This record gives sequence, structure tokens and C-alpha cells, in this order.
Amino acid sequence: MDEETFARLRQAWEENCILLFRGQALSEMDQVRFAGRLGSLGHAVNDLDPLKGGSHPAILYVSNVRRSEE
Repeated sequence: MDEETFARLRQAWEENCILLFRGQALSEMDQVRFAGRLGSLGHAVNDLDPLKGGSHPAILYVSNVRRSEE
């Protein structure tokens, strides 16, 4: 993404505190790299559990779907 486009997205994020990108196919690391351009990333409390988080400590899945334990 070029710097001008990113600057416009950052401005929108600063004004609205949320960005929504529909129809994206990004890997977890693509998401981490993009989010890292917005600032320092925190560490989610996910213990790298595949049901709670991803392969990077900054990724935490949030869902309202409950899975029954087997």
C-alpha cells in the first residue's frame, strides 16, 4: 500500500477509532504488519491456543460462536 493511501486510512482510523475492510483475504502476518503500521502492538492473552488466538501474540480471535467441547 502506498504512503498516501495509508495516510488516508490512518486519518480515518484516528477520527473514527475503527476501520472495516470487507472481502479481504489477509494472512495473520499480513494483519500484524498492517496493524503494526498504526502503532505498537500489544500481546493478547491467548497462550497461542488455536481456539483463542493465532500464530502471533498480537492476534486474538473474538467470536460469539460457541463450540461444544468434546
